[in-house]
Amino acid sequence: EGTENRITIARQRYIESIKNFNNLVTVFPTNLTNSIFFHYEKMPQWDVENAKQIQEAPKVNF
Repeated sequence: EGTENRITIARQRYIESIKNFNNLVTVFPTNLTNSIFFHYEKMPQWDVENAKQIQEAPKVNF
């Protein structure tokens, strides 16, 4: 059970990090700094149709 929960939490944190990064790249004033110095591109967001089902860790019985 612990491994599935860790994977679910890591996936959630990754998706949240990508959203935060994309906001920084596109929102004023950091978008000006980015366009002058860094030239970072928005990262593709990992999105699926059944996000609710994926957020729940699978139940494993031994």
